[in-house]
Order: sequence, then structure tokens, then C-alpha cells
Amino acid sequence: MLQAHLWELKDIEIDYAFITHNCNDAIKSLLRVASEDFYTPQNKPYQTPTEYLKALHTTGRIIDVKMEAPKNKEAFVKAYGRNDIFGVRDSAKMTLGYEMRNGDGLASAYFAPIYSDIRNANNAYHELIESRLASIDIRFNPHTNDAFIQKIEALHLFSLLDLYRSKNLSKYIDVSFENPIGEHTRTNLKPNIAFGVGFGSYLGRYVSVYAMPIFGYDYVYAHNAYVDMRVGAVLRFHRVRFVGSYDYYLDINNQRGYTQSVSAFVGVNLYKQSDIFIKAEMRGERYNVIQTGVSVNF
Repeated sequence: MLQAHLWELKDIEIDYAFITHNCNDAIKSLLRVASEDFYTPQNKPYQTPTEYLKALHTTGRIIDVKMEAPKNKEAFVKAYGRNDIFGVRDSAKMTLGYEMRNGDGLASAYFAPIYSDIRNANNAYHELIESRLASIDIRFNPHTNDAFIQKIEALHLFSLLDLYRSKNLSKYIDVSFENPIGEHTRTNLKPNIAFGVGFGSYLGRYVSVYAMPIFGYDYVYAHNAYVDMRVGAVLRFHRVRFVGSYDYYLDINNQRGYTQSVSAFVGVNLYKQSDIFIKAEMRGERYNVIQTGVSVNF
């Protein structure tokens, strides 16, 4: 029956909608023709293919798994093993925290409907890849009772790849709108567009490093083009993740008030898809930020 249904669809154009009818919905519709057992309920407007596979596995509908690595990943898989797709975090994330910024205490809340991040304390995926779509980061200043949007990420993509074993460069794309670091009371979002290509290396199972020039445009008080010379490292252990980076900026019109920044992040897995974390940033000599909180994937 499934084969006959596939034949029926061969000349039919099917509309694609990212949330209401994406590639995963098409797969589910096809498999339901073979058996209603392939239907799984979902608690969000959308479901990613990985989440669907996890749901099938949890309910015992997957009894055998065979995986074949692409040729360009064979050396990487041989060195570090295959990804555990059933152990990957769910795709949405919520974070609640508290931040100290130059002496001001701010409550923080973050939500990303499409989320994958190298900061998750989860080692199911051996490649370090992150993607975020339409995320929003909110702050509340209890001293002035002001709530404001700190940042909106329209699109964020970053891959830290092992150049030696995968023969691929690391890549970075970011389209976002962010409040100036000194703004603590109101929403005053400014655009930032950046892209980069660089070199990554995996030094065993636990340490990855990269170097990448990032070319960007931002606007605070005037138009500015810049180059961000970034180097970073990721350390990943069982239930613990450390991410650090150093940035040196070359600007046509420096509006940020600093030319160097250092950031460090430590996340610890508490239970299943829940982490606690602490993040610190030093942007030049004027701006220091420390944030702690808890995050949940769902």
C-alpha cells in the first residue's frame, strides 16, 4: 500500500510550510499509510525529524537501526563514533536567569522555538553544530521596573567542524537585533549581520578549538563594517560543557566602546534536558557581565 501511495504522489506538487506542513509532517503522512502505529502525538505546533524518530523509538516502533556515514565523514565517525540521534535534546529551549551587568542586577528570560546549541551539556552529537531561529532574549530591571528586549536572533548558524577528518571548514552566520550593552532600561534594538569561515580541530573526544575571521555590519549611532578575529575552545565531558572565546575587533567606525572581549560559559546537566549554567563576559575595561540560570529543552 505504501508503494502504491508513493506512486500516486510522484507527479503531485505538495505545498511546504515550515511550521504547519514541513518535511517531517510529510514523512509521518506517508508512514501512516502503512500503519497508524506510526502516528505520534506532539505537544508543539511543529516536530523535527529527530524528535519524531525519538518518539518512535520511545514507543518501541523502531526495532533496528542501521546507519551509513557519508564518505566525507567516514574518518570522523571512525575516530569518534556515530551520533546518538535518540539522545539528542528536543528542539525548543527556555532559560530563566539572573544577570549582573556593571553593577545592575537584571532578571533574564530566553526562548528559542528552534534551538540547537554547543552550550547544551549533551554529547549525543559528536559534531559541534548550533542553529537558532527567531529566538528572543528579555531582561527585567527590578530597580526601575522596566522590561526590555535584549536581543532577537532572526537566524544564527554555527558549525565547528574537524577540518582534518571531515575536510570541511567551520562556518558562521548571524542575523540579529541587539540592545547596546549599556542600555539597561528600554528596548533599543540595533541590527547586526555577520558571517565567517574558519578552521576547526578536534583534539580527541573532549577538546575542540577553532579560529575564524567574522565579517560583519552593525549600526548603533552610524553605519559600521568590522572584522571580528575570533578564537575559541569547547571542552565537553559527561554532563559538563565549557565554551570559551576571545574576540578582537577591527572597525571602520567603532561604536561598541571596546576592541576586545572574552567570554566563558559552563553548563552542567541536572536532569534529562535541564541544565544549570554560569556565563561571564568581559568587553574591554568598561563592560562586565555575569549571568547564572537554568535552561530546559522541550
